Amino acid sequence: MELAALAGRPMSPMAHYVIHDLRAAGATTLKLKPFKVPPHVVEYLLHHRSSKSDLASRYQLDDGVDEVADALVLWNDHLDKLMEDEDSWPGGRHLQPMSKKEKEARVTALRATWPKKGEKDDEEQDDTS
Repeated sequence: MELAALAGRPMSPMAHYVIHDLRAAGATTLKLKPFKVPPHVVEYLLHHRSSKSDLASRYQLDDGVDEVADALVLWNDHLDKLMEDEDSWPGGRHLQPMSKKEKEARVTALRATWPKKGEKDDEEQDDTS
């Protein structure tokens, strides 16, 4: 974000997220147009087993490997297309290496604006009062 600002393209602060949010974003995107990956294939991809009934899990032994492979190729191609343009990298494609200390300082600064564990955001507090 700092490099983007230096290049004259300031970015909005990043909202709080966790790695699981990346799974949710990918799963949601794959179910939408133009991909329209069937929900059961997305469930296979995420390693969710809850979509099969007990009966289905006994008799339907397919693990969806081929369908998941096709969905992952779609997702990979989508990401490649998003990143192929030089303009998709507001700070430039070549980042200078950072020391461990600098990385830790940047992560701390990024997380400083995130809600603290157990803390409700303003909208949640307004809804409950």
